[in-house]
Amino acid sequence: RRKVAKTYQDVLANQPGIHFVDVPENSEPAYYQFAIILENGIDVVTLRKRLKSEYRIDAKNIYKATHEEPIFRQFDKGDLAQTKRIMDHSLCLPMHPGVTMEDTTWIAETLVKELRKVI
Repeated sequence: RRKVAKTYQDVLANQPGIHFVDVPENSEPAYYQFAIILENGIDVVTLRKRLKSEYRIDAKNIYKATHEEPIFRQFDKGDLAQTKRIMDHSLCLPMHPGVTMEDTTWIAETLVKELRKVI
């Protein structure tokens, strides 16, 4: 998974509209998911749908923000707008044992191609 993550990072580095989630120093992530954050103004829902329908790339949001889960809504004081924005602009790229290094490069290059259409 770290090799897959490294390939995503290498291909997506310095691409407009993409931000990586910071990995704390001296940590070794397991990369259960490979998440990126897309800039405001990018229609993440449409992008995700195009990746799926046109290329069969299954990308998703990180998670629903905790304060949006029904069981926790009572605790939302309305001050978590930034959390919602980040979660809504997140995109997790495929990260599973069936993803090959070639797949990873193709997925990242395809994402860049599609992002260039909307930026």
